[in-house]
Amino acid sequence: MFSKDRISLEGRRPPISQNAFRGWTSLAVLIMAALLLAGTPSFAQTILPIDGERDDMRIWPPQPPPKRRLPQPLIIRKLDISVALDKGIATTSVDEVLYNPGDTWKEGTFLFPLPKGAQVTSFSMYINGRETPAELLDAKKAAKIYTDIVRSMKDPALLEYLGQGLLKARIFPIEARSEKRIKLTWRQPLIPEGSFLTYRYPLPRVDGTTALAQNVEQFQFNAEMRTRQPLKTVYSPSHDMEVTRLDAHAARLSFSARNYRPRHDLQLFLSTSAKPVGLDLMTHVDAGGRFFMMSVSPGHAKEVARLAAKDLVLVVDTSGSMAGDKLAQTKRALGFCLDNLGSEDRFAIIRFSTEAEAFAETWQAADRANLSRARAFVDGFQAMGGTNVEDALRLAMDLEETPGRPAIVMFLSDGKPTIGERDEQALLTKIGIDRTKTRRVFPLGIGTTVNTHLLDRIAEKTRGWSAYVLPDEDLELKISSLYRKIQYPVFSDLALSISGVKTTGLHPKPLPDLFNDGTLLVFGRYEGSGSATVRLKGTLQGKPHQIQLRTDFPDGGADNDFLPQLWAQRRVGYLLTQIRLHGESGELKEEIVRLAKKYGLVTPYTSHLILEDTDGRTRTAGRSRNGNFEAAPQSGEARSAWRRQDGAGGVAASKALRDMSSADSLVAQETTEYFALGPTEEEVDRLASPKPKRKIAHKRFVAGRNFTLSGDTWTDAEWRDEHDDRVTEIRFGEAEYFALLERAPELAEIFALGPRIRFMHQGRAYRIVD
Repeated sequence: MFSKDRISLEGRRPPISQNAFRGWTSLAVLIMAALLLAGTPSFAQTILPIDGERDDMRIWPPQPPPKRRLPQPLIIRKLDISVALDKGIATTSVDEVLYNPGDTWKEGTFLFPLPKGAQVTSFSMYINGRETPAELLDAKKAAKIYTDIVRSMKDPALLEYLGQGLLKARIFPIEARSEKRIKLTWRQPLIPEGSFLTYRYPLPRVDGTTALAQNVEQFQFNAEMRTRQPLKTVYSPSHDMEVTRLDAHAARLSFSARNYRPRHDLQLFLSTSAKPVGLDLMTHVDAGGRFFMMSVSPGHAKEVARLAAKDLVLVVDTSGSMAGDKLAQTKRALGFCLDNLGSEDRFAIIRFSTEAEAFAETWQAADRANLSRARAFVDGFQAMGGTNVEDALRLAMDLEETPGRPAIVMFLSDGKPTIGERDEQALLTKIGIDRTKTRRVFPLGIGTTVNTHLLDRIAEKTRGWSAYVLPDEDLELKISSLYRKIQYPVFSDLALSISGVKTTGLHPKPLPDLFNDGTLLVFGRYEGSGSATVRLKGTLQGKPHQIQLRTDFPDGGADNDFLPQLWAQRRVGYLLTQIRLHGESGELKEEIVRLAKKYGLVTPYTSHLILEDTDGRTRTAGRSRNGNFEAAPQSGEARSAWRRQDGAGGVAASKALRDMSSADSLVAQETTEYFALGPTEEEVDRLASPKPKRKIAHKRFVAGRNFTLSGDTWTDAEWRDEHDDRVTEIRFGEAEYFALLERAPELAEIFALGPRIRFMHQGRAYRIVD
């Protein structure tokens, strides 16, 4: 596991404030320890002594003691991580620039926990023109340093790294208002987990748990990977990586952000297979249940994809509302689609306004003559008239279906039906949307006046997906991007079966088609354990095809702890979509509320709010005793806004639900902030007086459980107020604290939250107090 950077202080020290080191989890944040000490009155103008330097070394001339100020943490100016993954070996290079905004020199010790098997190849940090040497410590010696820091400096986050080695180097001085650059490179073998190779780099946490937390001003991650066998799955559950397939054996990943707030450790998974389509499994077991994820990927196989000839229908709105730049961009994007048809593909074009008009009555081969005529047809589009969706989609659905050939419909419109059938359900019935078995419809709504219910239901019933272009977005780019994603259908009409264990809650449902350079991730839960057979059937290159995997569903294993969260997001997103499109039921609502409470999700039915009084005291919506959090009901306005069919609210709701129901990374959790509308002003007045401020509570999902920060205490979602009467209280950093950790090492991740925690373990209630 890759590790967060750390700074501690050594040498002769005055007593340290108990809260000085709480919650720091990175190189820069631990350097803050030095800054915090330097900010206290007795050391504000003193260079801290190091290794025999005179204790009376002071800034001259003497200065009067300054007024007490808030400590100034180091700022992470740049964090640049580059990784080369070559045939099972990872070489990581870290380039970090730190800035001291204070007016005093600081000192500290650079501690970098090293992953198992890592070999440091270079370390450079120059102080006054001299390179700083580093010391490598084995896991046993490192463990003593970790626990000593936890005892003396109140930094429990280091408990995550027990059992790992350590790189140690002295930093002095950290000049006032100056930068310090640190460069580090190491090599390590990738860790296999089942059929995956895994890479992990824990990032500094910036989650509001300390007033000293700072965003990373400039964050950059780049990775290049090359494998012996063809590369199939390339997946990050933590970040929305941009993945570029270079060839069948290589890929490039990148992620960058400014003023970046890390919320999750950076993780990568990759798998290889010589088969045309790879099928891999990973699992996670905790107190909350047993979870799995299957990845299905063709890798970089355009030569295979092109053999799977497709039929493409372009259905284009040319009503009066499309006049101007919208229609001009649409024409250019349609030209891109036509230019990128395969030689064996067929196509059709339908434009509609007051009535619908087809380019031809039958499928057209993608040859030079037909494409030339099609471009002329598109160039002649003019924006005028109404919006006859019924006639346009009927023409698209009535085109002949050819077994073995994927049929794709791109439906582009900026408005609601104004001519022909306008009722949503009647329209779906008339165009025969339920009759098609192989035709996939991908609606793209332009602007905010579209009927999102209609477009989303069309996509749902045909195993496609909907997308939307906001007024400030590039329409041409959005259309072209959608076409690139669906350009090469590889594996279609998918059906999954698993024998040997019982599986429930599979998402997505139904399974969508698999497209080239894409990865299909299927999340679910299972009961039982042992050997099982996974079968995935479908159509590959126009013929029936089956992939079979003999694998093991284990009885235990705490790896891949992101799986419960991602499963819950997809499950809740699916249930909310069903309510939005088909109506509310008590059973669906109850399940949404239960999952939202357990996994810390914000939904239209629940919100996690901190209600802060003007005097600084903290109360909570739904439950206030002991600051414990509970999912609180949303206002009537909040509960109804997300069901809108049109307008900016309808488009935003559709996009938010799609992000939840197709979540591939933990970043998608942030989209639930769309639902965090909170109570009305009247409801707030009833909850607290004087009227509180409102903000989303800080949440962390740890060891399969949701923890919420209330004041300075992290509380387990399984905790109940009645546990206060029969709780085991343990003081942070004392003998009993470490004895419990030794008996139950699985608690290290929970203990790393901080020195104040309330949690359940093996049916008992525990409270860690500082």
